[in-house]
Amino acid sequence: MLVDDEPLALAYLEKQLSSIDGIQIAGAFTDPAKAVEFLGVSSGAIELALLDIEMPGRSGLELAHVFQQLAPDMEIAFVTAYNEFAIEAFELHSIDYLLKPVTPARLRKTVDRARRTLRISKPAVGQRVIRLFDSLRLEEEAGRITEFKWRTAKTQELFTYLCLYAEQPVHRDMLLEVLWSDTPAERAATLLHTTVYQIRKMLKSLELPAEIHFKEESYTFRINGILIDALDWERKAEQLRMVDAFSIRGWCDWLRGYPPQSLTGYSYEWLLPYKQRCDRLWLSNAAQIAEYYESIGQWEEAIDTWRTAVSAAPQEPALCLGIMKAYERAGRMADVLDHYEDWIERCNCGVQDSHPGISQWFAEFRERLLYRKITE
Repeated sequence: MLVDDEPLALAYLEKQLSSIDGIQIAGAFTDPAKAVEFLGVSSGAIELALLDIEMPGRSGLELAHVFQQLAPDMEIAFVTAYNEFAIEAFELHSIDYLLKPVTPARLRKTVDRARRTLRISKPAVGQRVIRLFDSLRLEEEAGRITEFKWRTAKTQELFTYLCLYAEQPVHRDMLLEVLWSDTPAERAATLLHTTVYQIRKMLKSLELPAEIHFKEESYTFRINGILIDALDWERKAEQLRMVDAFSIRGWCDWLRGYPPQSLTGYSYEWLLPYKQRCDRLWLSNAAQIAEYYESIGQWEEAIDTWRTAVSAAPQEPALCLGIMKAYERAGRMADVLDHYEDWIERCNCGVQDSHPGISQWFAEFRERLLYRKITE
C-alpha cells in the first residue's frame, strides 16, 4: 500500500515495486483520508505500507499512528525527501526510512526486510502449531485449540521430549535412560516401543503429517511443516540477532512469546535445564531491549521492559541495577529509592548484606542525589 501526495512520486514507486517478484500493490493514494478508509476495510490483506511524511492535512507520521491502530501486524516504511524525521519514524517501530529519490536496489532491500520481519513475526495462515509453552496443546486454524488425549503419562512425556528434539535423531538408549531409568531393561524397551506406537496412533487420529522414524537405533520426530512454538521461539531469536531500530518490533513480539512462567506446568526433571536456558535467553534479551529504548530516549518503554523483566526474576541483581539506573536517567529519583527498598525486602537482607554491586551503586547514587540538592 502506497501513500504520497505527489502523483509522480507515487507512480515511480508503483513502477519500481511492480518489477519485484511477489509484490501486489493493493492501493496507491495521494489523499491520506482515502488511504485510511481503504485500510479500514482491507487491513488483514495489507502487509506493508510505504508512506511519505510531508503531506497536506495529515503527515505520514500521524498517518502511521492511525494505521497501527487499524492494522497492528502491518509493517510501515517511510519514503521522504527529509532526513530530520528519522528518529520519530523509528520510534513508531517502522522497518525502514528511505530518502528520495529511492533507487530500485534500495527499495528491494526494504521489501526483503519486510518479508523477513513478517516471516519471523507470525506463522503462515492455516499453520498448525504444537504449543509447549503454558501447556501442551495443538493450535489449528482460526486459533482453534485441540487438547491432546494421552493413554498414559509417559506418552505425554515422550511426546514432549520428541517435540523439543524435533528433526534430530535421539538414540533409544537416551530415551530409556531419561524416561525409564528405574525400570528393568527388557520391560523399559517394551514400554518405549508401546509408547511410540501410541504417539503414532494419536498423530494419525488428528490427521497430523508428523511422523516418528526409527533408523540406526535412533528415533527422529519429523514434523513435516508443523510449527513447534518452543523451537520457533529460539529460531526467531537467532534470526533477529541484534536489537536495533529495524528489529525492535520483532524483539518485542518475541519477548511476549515466552512468559517466564512457561514450562512450569511440567514436572519432568530432564526439562529443567532447558527451561533455565530459555529463562536466561529471555532475561538477557529483555535487558538488551530495555537498553536499546534507553539509547533512543524512550524512557517509558525502557522502564516498562525493565519492570517486566524484574517481575519475572525479582532477585536477579543485574535487573535490579538496570531498572534503578533507568529510573535515575529518567529523573525518577523517588522510584530509585522505592525499588532499592523493595530489593532489600525481597532478598530478606539488610542494607549491609545486599549484593555488593547494588550496594556500591546505591551509595554512589545517594551521593549524587545529595550533591544535586546542595547545588540546586
